[in-house]
Amino acid sequence: METPPTFYINQNQLWLLVNETTVYPVNVHNSTAVHRLPMQLILGQKREGLTDGLWRWKATQLYYEFPGGKTNHGLYYRCIIESGSYNVFMTVIE
Repeated sequence: METPPTFYINQNQLWLLVNETTVYPVNVHNSTAVHRLPMQLILGQKREGLTDGLWRWKATQLYYEFPGGKTNHGLYYRCIIESGSYNVFMTVIE
Protein backbone atom coordinates (compact mmCIF):
# COMPACT_ATOMS: atom_id res chain seq x y z
CA MET A 1 0.00 0.00 0.00
CA GLU A 2 1.37 3.41 -0.99
CA THR A 3 1.77 6.14 1.56
CA PRO A 4 -0.20 9.30 0.77
CA PRO A 5 1.81 12.33 -0.36
CA THR A 6 2.99 14.83 2.24
CA PHE A 7 2.13 18.48 1.71
CA TYR A 8 3.08 21.44 3.85
CA ILE A 9 2.71 25.21 3.71
CA ASN A 10 5.61 27.63 4.04
CA GLN A 11 5.40 31.39 3.29
CA ASN A 12 1.88 30.99 1.84
CA GLN A 13 3.15 28.42 -0.69
CA LEU A 14 2.01 24.80 -0.83
CA TRP A 15 4.88 22.30 -1.17
CA LEU A 16 4.97 18.57 -1.94
CA LEU A 17 7.60 16.64 0.00
CA VAL A 18 8.90 13.90 -2.32
CA ASN A 19 11.82 12.68 -0.19
CA GLU A 20 14.51 14.05 2.15
CA THR A 21 16.17 16.06 -0.64
CA THR A 22 13.32 16.87 -3.05
CA VAL A 23 10.50 19.34 -2.45
CA TYR A 24 8.32 20.79 -5.23
CA PRO A 25 6.07 23.86 -5.14
CA VAL A 26 2.43 23.27 -6.06
CA ASN A 27 1.57 26.08 -8.46
CA VAL A 28 -1.85 27.45 -9.34
CA HIS A 29 -2.30 28.16 -13.05
CA ASN A 30 -5.23 29.71 -14.89
CA SER A 31 -6.37 26.90 -17.19
CA THR A 32 -9.45 28.37 -18.85
CA ALA A 33 -7.85 27.83 -22.27
CA VAL A 34 -7.65 24.05 -21.75
CA HIS A 35 -10.40 23.14 -19.27
CA ARG A 36 -13.75 24.37 -18.00
CA LEU A 37 -12.47 24.58 -14.41
CA PRO A 38 -10.40 27.73 -14.13
CA MET A 39 -7.50 26.79 -11.86
CA GLN A 40 -5.13 23.85 -12.34
CA LEU A 41 -2.59 22.66 -9.77
CA ILE A 42 0.79 21.90 -11.33
CA LEU A 43 4.03 20.74 -9.67
CA GLY A 44 7.02 22.81 -10.69
CA GLN A 45 10.73 23.32 -10.20
CA LYS A 46 10.10 26.91 -9.06
CA ARG A 47 7.22 29.04 -7.82
CA GLU A 48 5.17 30.36 -10.75
CA GLY A 49 1.61 30.91 -11.93
CA LEU A 50 -0.68 32.75 -9.52
CA THR A 51 1.48 33.70 -6.55
CA ASP A 52 -0.70 36.09 -4.56
CA GLY A 53 -3.17 33.54 -3.12
CA LEU A 54 -2.91 32.00 0.35
CA TRP A 55 -2.86 28.32 1.29
CA ARG A 56 -4.13 27.24 4.71
CA TRP A 57 -5.18 24.13 6.56
CA LYS A 58 -8.56 24.01 8.32
CA ALA A 59 -8.48 20.78 10.31
CA THR A 60 -7.63 18.20 7.60
CA GLN A 61 -8.93 20.26 4.67
CA LEU A 62 -6.67 22.31 2.47
CA TYR A 63 -8.05 25.70 1.43
CA TYR A 64 -6.84 28.15 -1.18
CA GLU A 65 -7.80 31.79 -0.71
CA PHE A 66 -7.82 33.82 -3.89
CA PRO A 67 -6.97 37.53 -3.86
CA GLY A 68 -10.02 39.49 -2.75
CA GLY A 69 -10.98 37.00 -0.04
CA LYS A 70 -12.67 34.34 -2.21
CA THR A 71 -11.89 30.69 -1.59
CA ASN A 72 -12.24 27.20 -3.03
CA HIS A 73 -13.77 26.00 0.30
CA GLY A 74 -11.40 23.03 0.26
CA LEU A 75 -12.90 21.46 -2.89
CA TYR A 76 -10.69 19.94 -5.57
CA TYR A 77 -11.57 18.09 -8.77
CA ARG A 78 -9.69 15.28 -10.49
CA CYS A 79 -10.33 15.77 -14.20
CA ILE A 80 -9.06 14.39 -17.46
CA ILE A 81 -6.98 16.74 -19.60
CA GLU A 82 -6.35 16.84 -23.36
CA SER A 83 -3.39 14.44 -23.13
CA GLY A 84 -5.65 11.75 -21.63
CA SER A 85 -4.04 11.91 -18.19
CA TYR A 86 -5.65 13.33 -15.05
CA ASN A 87 -4.84 16.43 -13.03
CA VAL A 88 -6.24 18.38 -10.09
CA PHE A 89 -8.35 21.50 -10.58
CA MET A 90 -10.22 23.94 -8.36
CA THR A 91 -12.55 26.89 -8.78
CA VAL A 92 -13.65 29.96 -6.84
CA ILE A 93 -16.77 29.30 -4.78
CA GLU A 94 -18.84 32.33 -3.79
